[in-house]
Amino acid sequence: MSLSNCKKCGKLFLKKNRDICDACYEAQNKLAEEICNYVLSLNSENVSMTDIMEKFNINSREFETLFNSAKFVQISDILTVKCIRCGSEFKPGRKTGFICDNCIKKLKL
Repeated sequence: MSLSNCKKCGKLFLKKNRDICDACYEAQNKLAEEICNYVLSLNSENVSMTDIMEKFNINSREFETLFNSAKFVQISDILTVKCIRCGSEFKPGRKTGFICDNCIKKLKL
């Protein structure tokens, strides 16, 4: 363990396995839980990341951080995200990353 500044609030903390302090980590977990509860309460087959970002006043970087840290596992089949290359919306399922299958195929060529 070493001393580090929290990437979210800047506070000095003992760095363990993450780049944010315990208080920001708890807030992040609470936000993720609120988002999951909200999405599940909608009882919808598709909920876009844009809708979530607007509802919870978060930016795409914050959304991606939550998604990539597996905070949305229980709602991953409901979410639609925007491809960072072409902008189309797609269901990422359980995979990480925000590139649609079409763009992945183009990148492999």
